[in-house]
Amino acid sequence: MLTSGTYEGLAYENGKLYSYPIDSKFTVIDPVTMQVSGTLSTNPDGDVFWNIGQMSAPNRILGLNTFTQVVQIDPTSGAASVGYTVAGTASVIAVAGSGSKLFASDNGGHINVYSASGALFADP
Repeated sequence: MLTSGTYEGLAYENGKLYSYPIDSKFTVIDPVTMQVSGTLSTNPDGDVFWNIGQMSAPNRILGLNTFTQVVQIDPTSGAASVGYTVAGTASVIAVAGSGSKLFASDNGGHINVYSASGALFADP
């Protein structure tokens, strides 16, 4: 069971669920038992994420920081690196990956598709 608080998103990587309680760590959840099985620490001086997603190839948890930059988090070590800034403004509300593609939606009803390196594939 999760502790009380505000959580920003849920990601699934390497057979585990990761929930972000707006802190310097992720809560790790066993998806079979739905019990908290630990935490994944990140840099305490790092970014605060306003949305969480995931991608594969490589397996990464994605965080969207306050500058609409996609931050990639290694689900094993917790190491984070800023990937790139998504198009638009702070209106980006959700990010998720599938294979080597990243999808970012905004309040205007658009879904932009990016490569893992940040190249814009589609701009509806």
